[in-house]
Amino acid sequence: MDESRGSGDGTAVAEDALPVEGFASLVNAFDDPIYVLDETGRFRYVNDAFLGAFGYDRDRVLGSQPSLVKDETAVAAAEDHLARLLSSDGPESVTFEVAIRTADGERVPCEDHMTLLPYEEEFRGSAGVLRDISEYKRREQELERQRARLDRVVGVASHDLRNPVNVLVGRLEMAEERGDPEDFAACRRAVERIDHLVEDMLVLARDGHLEDERVPVDLSVLGTDCWRTVETDDGTLVTDDAPTVVCGETQARHLLENLFRNAVEHGAVESDPVTVHVGPLDDGFYVADDGRGIPPAERERVFEDGYSGGEGTGLGLSIVAEIAEANDWTITVTESSTGGARVEFTGVTLA
Repeated sequence: MDESRGSGDGTAVAEDALPVEGFASLVNAFDDPIYVLDETGRFRYVNDAFLGAFGYDRDRVLGSQPSLVKDETAVAAAEDHLARLLSSDGPESVTFEVAIRTADGERVPCEDHMTLLPYEEEFRGSAGVLRDISEYKRREQELERQRARLDRVVGVASHDLRNPVNVLVGRLEMAEERGDPEDFAACRRAVERIDHLVEDMLVLARDGHLEDERVPVDLSVLGTDCWRTVETDDGTLVTDDAPTVVCGETQARHLLENLFRNAVEHGAVESDPVTVHVGPLDDGFYVADDGRGIPPAERERVFEDGYSGGEGTGLGLSIVAEIAEANDWTITVTESSTGGARVEFTGVTLA
């Protein structure tokens, strides 16, 4: 064995050079849990911080194997790191992550800073300092959620802004040619919708969801307003018997706009403009079209993020599903009476 792995300066180390009893008072002054394993891999010593952090009695720990506080995978990983330390060209210490199982069965994520006990010829065991990294892991997970939320916001923004921008551009071109006051009014509505969407995206970026006061919302009135912000390609909206529901108006607007856009973009058959109906159910409402419909095998998948039946981002119906979930509605995709797609919302509070 390489003598430099003993005392650290090449000198021999006596058998009792580092008796556990001699440094107990020292290591107990540390706030971090400290352990010592003997040459057989059993706990020879743990400090008070170890017992306090993980809830064990000293008698239960001493003489036990690391499997008391680690699962099989963690034990195997620690043995691999120990083998690295024992190799002739191995490092002086290793640091790795491990989950420590407490006496109550909880798991505490820790960094384990492990090294060998000084020895000359025969391996005498190892020692380590554990550092609780729960807060670090929590922040890491929060950063991941923030990144995912920002990715989501970018996707939703690019998706939902596309229609009012396209409407604005198209109506401006028509206004330049005809000068019709209605074209200018449509431009104004598109700009207002863009402004509201930007505000919504800022809320999503900060909080991850839209806080929306639940109020009575007339789906006939709101549906007509939403239809104006969607490129309808000469399609028709029918809302004569649409109900009034209790929900967040901003959320309902996002829901209808995405359903309308999906019907126009994916439902139209060849060059025939699509007709969309918003109608009542006993405990909710439906949005149906007379387009090509959604195959039964795909109806469970249409609400998945990124799913698209053709061109597009695949965000539209996943946004619809999120809004339904936020309002505790049940959402179902079926076939309309004309063979198109029909999306039903039940469990809805009607005004």
